[in-house]
Amino acid sequence: MSREHTTGSARSRPGALLAVLIAALLAITGCSAIPMTGPVGTLPAQNVGGNEDAPNFNVVGPTGGESPEAIVRGFFKAGLDSSDNYAVARQFLTKDQAATWDATQGALVEDTDPKIAKSGNENHQRATLRITRSVSASGLRVDHPAGQSRTLDFSLTKVDGEWRISDAPDGIVVDSANFDLVFSPVTLYYYSDRDYSHLVPDVRWLAKRQGRTASVAEALLAGPAPYLRGAVFSAFPSDARLSRPSVPVDSKVATVDVPESVIAGADDSTRERMVQQLNQTLVDDDSITSVQLTADGTSVDVGDGATADVPSASVDSTLVGISRGKLVRYADGSISAVPGASKLGADPSDPTAAPSQDAYAVLTDQGTRLVAVAPDGAVRELTSGTALLAPSYDSSSWVWTGEAGSEGPLQAHRAAGSSSAQFRVDWLRGMALRGLRVSTDGTRLAVVAQKDGASQLFIAGIKRDEDGRPTGLATPLKIALSAEATRVQWSGTDAVVAYAPGATTKVAPEEIDLSQHRTIWPLLLGLTSLAVAPSSSQDSLAVNADGVYRRENYTWQRVDEPLRDVSYRG
Repeated sequence: MSREHTTGSARSRPGALLAVLIAALLAITGCSAIPMTGPVGTLPAQNVGGNEDAPNFNVVGPTGGESPEAIVRGFFKAGLDSSDNYAVARQFLTKDQAATWDATQGALVEDTDPKIAKSGNENHQRATLRITRSVSASGLRVDHPAGQSRTLDFSLTKVDGEWRISDAPDGIVVDSANFDLVFSPVTLYYYSDRDYSHLVPDVRWLAKRQGRTASVAEALLAGPAPYLRGAVFSAFPSDARLSRPSVPVDSKVATVDVPESVIAGADDSTRERMVQQLNQTLVDDDSITSVQLTADGTSVDVGDGATADVPSASVDSTLVGISRGKLVRYADGSISAVPGASKLGADPSDPTAAPSQDAYAVLTDQGTRLVAVAPDGAVRELTSGTALLAPSYDSSSWVWTGEAGSEGPLQAHRAAGSSSAQFRVDWLRGMALRGLRVSTDGTRLAVVAQKDGASQLFIAGIKRDEDGRPTGLATPLKIALSAEATRVQWSGTDAVVAYAPGATTKVAPEEIDLSQHRTIWPLLLGLTSLAVAPSSSQDSLAVNADGVYRRENYTWQRVDEPLRDVSYRG
C-alpha cells in the first residue's frame, strides 16, 4: 500500500526530493545525464525482484507566475512523484523537453537545500548541490566524500507568458534523509565461469515502485556492472533485451518475454541457465515464486536444471596457521604439521591454503619472500620484495600479492611456478597498497589502499583467459572505509571484513556488504590476525598475544590453542 509522507521538512525543503529512479537499470546508454562518473558501490541485498509501492507524495505542478528559480525548485520537488512517468515533473518543462527528458538516467543524493541562481541572465539557472551519494543509470551506488558539490545547468523560456525549462539534465535529485524510503538494493546473479560453476552477486539500487520486476529483468539481460565485466558470465547473449517493457506476474509466476533471437541457437543447457539466472534474481518467495521464460509469447522449454541450486564456492572448516614457528593445519581442534614446513625459511607468516586445501602460500624472512608449498612438501619461491602483502590464492591456483606501501603493481603468480602476471591500474595511482584478498569463487579481488590517512576499499573483477590465467582487472567498485584498514577478507560471496591489526590497540573489524550495509565487530585488544568465516557454518577466529578467540555473536570467546596468523583457504 502506498504511504504518504507530508512532514514539514520533506515538504518545505527544496532539496527534500525523494525522486524515484524508475528502471534505473534500464538504460546503460550514454545519454546527456546528471553527471555521475566513477565506479561505485552489502547481509546480502534483499532480493526484492517483485513490485514495490512507491511512496505517495503530494506534489503539484506550476500554478502560475513562478520565477525561473521557483520553476527549477518546483521541478526538483516534482521528482518525488514517479507516477505516469513523472507526469508532474514534466509540467515544468516545455513540450519538446518533456518529450525527451529521461528521469531514469541517474540520481544525485544531496544533504542541503540546493543553491539556485541565474547564470548570466534569468533564462539560465544554475543549481549547486552538496551531494553525499549518487546512483548511476545502471543502478550502481557511489558514496561521495563529505562536502563534494555538483552543479546542474537549466535553460528556460516563456510559454504563454509562463517560465518553463527548455533544457534540463536527465536524472533526478533525492534528499539523503529519505533515500532509503524510495530506493532499496536488489541482487542480480551471473556465473563465475563459462561452466556456470557458481553464482556471483551483482547488487544494484532500484526505486521501490510498481513495475520494478521489469526493471530488474532488463538489468539482468543488459549484463553485469562495470566492476564485474569480463570477470563473470551470463547465459544470455550480450544484446539480450525484453520484447516488451513489462514482466506480468500471475499467481506468483513472473513471465519474462524475450525476442526469439535471444534464445535462437541456445542449447538446452544454456536455456536452463537462462531461467536459473532469472529465478535466482527475481524470485523473492513473496510476490514471485517462479519464472516462466517465453520467446515472442511462446513458452520456452527448459529442463529440470533450471530450478536446481547452483553450488556455492565451498570452503571447509580447515584453517592454516603458524604454530611455534611452523606452518600447520588446524581442524576439529587438532593441529597437524604441513609437509615441507621445515624448509620454508625464517619467520613464516601470513599463510593461506589453495582451494584444494593441500597446497599453501606463505611469506617468510620477515615478509620479503613469497613461497608456495606443493602437496608433496616441495617449496618454491614465487617472488621477493621489501614488504609483501599477505598472499591470497585464487580458484585457478594463482597466488596474489603486491608490495605494501606502493601503488602497485598487483601481482599474480602461478603456484606451480614459471608464470606470473603484473597489473598496474589507474585507480591505485597515488595510493599505498595495504591488503588484498580474492573472493572464494575466484571472480573478484578486494584491495585495501590508503591515501592521506584515509582507507579505501576496491572490489574489481578478475579477467582471465580460457586457461584461467589472469589478464586484467575491471574498473573497480569503490567503498570508503570508516576506519583505518590494512587487511581485508571475504565474508561469504557478498561482503568483506576490513581491519588494521594492532598489537597494543583495540581493534574493531568492519564488515561491509555490497549494498554498503556496515557492521562493526566486537573489539579485541591487540588483535594481530583474523580468519573470517567464509560461510555461516564456520567460525571466525581472531588472534592476540593471549591466544585464539572464537567470535560468538557480539563477543570473543577464548580458545586455548598455540596459533597465530590463522586463515581459511583463499
